[in-house]
Amino acid sequence: MNGKADEEPNWRELVYRLSLRLGATLDLSTEVMTLLTGLRESGCFVAAAVLLLDESQEHLRVHGTWGLTVSPEETMPVGTDLTAWWRAALPRERQADWQAASLLALPLTIEGRLLGVLAVECTAPQVVEACVPSLNTIASLAASVFRNLQRYQALERTVAELEQRNAELQEFARIVAHDLQAPLRTLWGFAGFLQEEYAEMLDDRAREYVKFIHEGAQRADRLLTALHEYARLGTRGLTWETVDLGEVLQNCVQDLQATIEETAAEIVLTSHWPKVQGDRALLQQLVQNLLANALQFRRPEVPLRIEVTWREEKQQIVLIVKDNGLGIAKEYQERIFQIFQRLHPEGTYDGLGLGLALVKKTAELHRGQVWVESEPGRGSTFFVALPRGEGKDRAIVRQC
Repeated sequence: MNGKADEEPNWRELVYRLSLRLGATLDLSTEVMTLLTGLRESGCFVAAAVLLLDESQEHLRVHGTWGLTVSPEETMPVGTDLTAWWRAALPRERQADWQAASLLALPLTIEGRLLGVLAVECTAPQVVEACVPSLNTIASLAASVFRNLQRYQALERTVAELEQRNAELQEFARIVAHDLQAPLRTLWGFAGFLQEEYAEMLDDRAREYVKFIHEGAQRADRLLTALHEYARLGTRGLTWETVDLGEVLQNCVQDLQATIEETAAEIVLTSHWPKVQGDRALLQQLVQNLLANALQFRRPEVPLRIEVTWREEKQQIVLIVKDNGLGIAKEYQERIFQIFQRLHPEGTYDGLGLGLALVKKTAELHRGQVWVESEPGRGSTFFVALPRGEGKDRAIVRQC
């Protein structure tokens, strides 16, 4: 470059090339090297370095260089004399005649926050002034890309930590449920043995106490079995396939036929059903739990009617299960999806408070959600959003 007229097109071209290249990946190291490579290819510089603040905000860490003899990941305290550091990092043959005036350090800032420094050594001191405007633009662009990637990597670390903790909690629950069942069943068995073999030797109060022990151990065993089932849900990995919701519903109705006849319930299913993406076995369990919940919490004086329909929303299919049963007060409509949460006194209704918790967890494993709309005495409507089936298996949307 011999003059301003020759230089400006090169700077504009450099900014343009880097604006196209930066931000193409989700890897911070790759993006740093993209920036340094672009600067090197321009022919305007003889060395460059990207230094970013570490998590403590007290040190600058080298994330990439060229033209310098610097160890990867080298750090320096904030406030270090960059000129002295640069001279020491130069190859030995360049240190004697190096001119500090060729060095330019540009802050990498975004929204007023300092992320680090982009340092470049120009081919000659007189080039520095000409390249400052373009390098400021490049530094601003790079800071935006680097900040987004730092946030993305921080989010990835958080997700990985949460997944690890969740896996540990599930394993803990599985071990606890499994290991506690053996002593409980021993207690249960011996309490039953006392009831059968030594009943005549016990007075009424003692027999009542043994009965309490026996029933308590049985209930604790059922709770641990339920906890084991809940903790195990999803740990085997989901088998994703296109699932016909109509087939799932027919299977569930068939499995619950005895209870349906016993309660004289009317089950109304729409005639056309879509396909969804998911694990067939888990989806069948989800639907069966919703139907079983409606069959259980009915009003004795009102003939039970359960209507099952669906609607399409964006990229999801929403399964809708509506009943005219007991209904749920507003303040309990989130609590019912928590494990072992019951709204009625023990003994009023069978169950452990697990069914709807399994529905919620299954929906979440399918990247969906579940919610309820209800009023006491007027029934409940449960909604489950699930991923829609793709491709040629996608159902045509029809009105019920």
